[in-house]
Amino acid sequence: MKFFFQEENYGLFDPNGNSNHEKPDRQGPCYPCFIHRDDEGGEDILWGATFNIIITFLQIVLDYKLPDMHGKKVVKMVRPPRYMEMIKNHAPSSKIVMRCG
Repeated sequence: MKFFFQEENYGLFDPNGNSNHEKPDRQGPCYPCFIHRDDEGGEDILWGATFNIIITFLQIVLDYKLPDMHGKKVVKMVRPPRYMEMIKNHAPSSKIVMRCG
């Protein structure tokens, strides 16, 4: 749990994979995220509803304050070719796989 209190573990997540986040005319939103780095150099990104649930819990229970997100690392979602087609074709029967460290 100590990782949630280390400011360097926070960033901004771009689900659209935009190329430049410093320009004011960029397309699409970025979302606050938590970046968990494993011992092998990999990163798992916590964002969206799950991120908000955990941060709200920390705020209520421990009076936690989310760090300022200005200038934080931007994590871009990299989608394989035909990503949306794959999702549409496999959504009803696909299983969600979670990586546990």
